[in-house]
Amino acid sequence: MDIKLFISALLGVSTFAYFLPVENLKKSNEDKDIPLVIFEKPLMYSLTQDGVSRVIQSSQAVRYNTRDELFDANILVKNELENKQFQVEKFNADIIIKKDSLYTLIDNVKYERDNFAKLKTNQMFYDEKKDIVYNNKSFEGNYYNSKLKGTDLYLDLNNKTFSAKQTHFEIDMKKK
Repeated sequence: MDIKLFISALLGVSTFAYFLPVENLKKSNEDKDIPLVIFEKPLMYSLTQDGVSRVIQSSQAVRYNTRDELFDANILVKNELENKQFQVEKFNADIIIKKDSLYTLIDNVKYERDNFAKLKTNQMFYDEKKDIVYNNKSFEGNYYNSKLKGTDLYLDLNNKTFSAKQTHFEIDMKKK
């Protein structure tokens, strides 16, 4: 009789334990984002058949599995189009994060196209494939000798279209 009661209790406990949800207490290593490579003071070149198309210089570059991070970075992009209306574009920022073809520039961001177009802001996004610069912060800049201020910048570098909100544009009427 005691054996029958013991087996019944064991069957009841095992049935209860079978339906009890179990949490995995072991932490997954996939949650950690560990750098694959860290470069100190890198100078990187992108080469094409015609020559150097891009130069990237920073104080530190960190490569992760899905993104690259640059600190105190300067990116110089040379124009390779046949109808060269400009020679060089420059991007400077304290932090640049690159995921696929999208660059996120953070803190002290400066964009310059040759000597005729300059922009300053605290955050900017650059889509390399579409060649579009945009942000949702305030910005200020120069276009030749004219001054420009506003928020929510959208600049299509292919079509040369520009839009912004709360824009203040001072045109220099003097010819030099």
